Amino acid sequence: MNSKKISALANAKINLQLDVLNKRADGYHNISSIFQSVTLADEITVTVLNGSSISVTTSGAIIEGENLVKKAAELFLEHIKTQAEINIYLKKIIPLSAGVGGGSSDAAAVLLCLNKVFSNPLSESELLELGLKLGADVPFCIIGGTALVEGIGEKLTPLDYIGDYDVVLVKQHKKASTGEMYSRIDSLTIPAQANSDAIFKNIKNKFKNCVPQISHNSFLYASYDKSEQEKICKLLLKNGAVLAGLSGSGPTVFGLFKNINKIFAEALKNQYKEVYICKTAPQGIKIIE
Repeated sequence: MNSKKISALANAKINLQLDVLNKRADGYHNISSIFQSVTLADEITVTVLNGSSISVTTSGAIIEGENLVKKAAELFLEHIKTQAEINIYLKKIIPLSAGVGGGSSDAAAVLLCLNKVFSNPLSESELLELGLKLGADVPFCIIGGTALVEGIGEKLTPLDYIGDYDVVLVKQHKKASTGEMYSRIDSLTIPAQANSDAIFKNIKNKFKNCVPQISHNSFLYASYDKSEQEKICKLLLKNGAVLAGLSGSGPTVFGLFKNINKIFAEALKNQYKEVYICKTAPQGIKIIE
């Protein structure tokens, strides 16, 4: 084939609420969570040539997402029974080990880009199946927007997009491994679905006339930095957030704002190590041709 190049923005995600329900016989955990795409995004460029190799270069040092994007390309070619030379360039903007799905979104972007280059040989359901082999969050990243995610990530129920909100992400601490966090949940008594029903109702009502609150996330109760993360949540709520909480297994805290005060946003950047200001997004991956 002639050289073909395609690019995409791979959006991060936040968890508007997250319940870890139970440990399964296979060792995985069932969850119930509402995922939301945000505009903080990595940039991916995929070039396909004649050949039989896969290479990944990044904008910085070797990172956690590199092997996952390479694995995504390998899995795609294996599934469609094709050989090709694939060169992937990853400009990393989403913070590493943050609980906002950066690596998963990168993998999802590679799958969608390759499907486009090869004239869409895979249906959406087939892409979702491939995505789940790469990671529990990858199927959502393929779909994006607002969705109820259940099981280990394979059960997706798209919800009406919540609309355009400003989003603040504050990453103040180092991440404990996701496996370790699940183990801590298993060893602790975690309140079940504390305010998840109320949050689900607020999401359906697009947060009209809602009571601002800290979202339930089972991982917050298991966090080594729970008190500091709750402190950040309360600060965000005090300054206009309609919802604040921990994203994924942490350590990033998010705040959802109808309109964030720019002076407050700048003050946050001076107060905490890593602060990112972005917006909600109606899709997970944005293809740029």
